[in-house]
Amino acid sequence: MKSNKSKIIIASIGIVVGIIIIIIGATYFDYSYSGTVMRQTYGGDAYTGIQQASAQTATNTYHVFEINQLFAKLALIVTGILVILHYSSVLCDNITITKKENNKQEEKNGKEVKEKNKQNNKE
Repeated sequence: MKSNKSKIIIASIGIVVGIIIIIIGATYFDYSYSGTVMRQTYGGDAYTGIQQASAQTATNTYHVFEINQLFAKLALIVTGILVILHYSSVLCDNITITKKENNKQEEKNGKEVKEKNKQNNKE
C-alpha cells in the first residue's frame, strides 16, 4: 500500500495534468484550414451544376470539421475538469488522513511523556 506522501504527490501531479489538458483543449484547436467555397457559373449547365455541387460538398465538409473541432475542444476541457476534480478529492482525503495520523502520533507522544514524568516523579 502506498504511503500518504506518495498519494499526495501523485494527486498533485494529477491536478497539474488536468490543468495542462484544459489548456490544450482551449488553445490547441484554434486553427482553420479553409473557408467556404464560392459558387461559380459557367456557360454550360452541366459544368455549373457539377461545380455548385462540389462547392456545396466542400462547404458542408468544412462545417463538419468545425463541429468536430468544437466537440474535441469541449471533450478535452471537460476531461481536464474531471481529472482535476478527481485528484483534488484524492488530495483532500490524503491530507485529512495525514493530519489525523499526525494528531494521533502527537497524542501518543504526549501520553508517553506523561508516563515518563510519572515514573520520574515516583523515583
